[in-house]
Amino acid sequence: MSHARRLAELVTQHCQIVIATHSPLLLALPHATIYEIAEDGTIDDVTYDEALPVRLTRDFLAEPSRYLRHLVDGNDSAASLGNAGGTADIGPGHYPGR
Repeated sequence: MSHARRLAELVTQHCQIVIATHSPLLLALPHATIYEIAEDGTIDDVTYDEALPVRLTRDFLAEPSRYLRHLVDGNDSAASLGNAGGTADIGPGHYPGR
């Protein structure tokens, strides 16, 4: 959390910071503008609640067994857990783009 505190301090000093992250904690920093790159390469600004890492984290926390069953069943294929871009193709609310 000390990194988040330092980033928040830098923002108050009018610094511009660009961070590539999947962390819902960093995405929640005050005054953050969140950009999401879609599979087709388009870039959109999204709200915190719309951000894919936030949606996936909430879905996982709401029903972890839905995600973990793919690990314990021995099915470790990339298709069952998500694609190379980090999006999960499983669980409630598959997120193609948005």
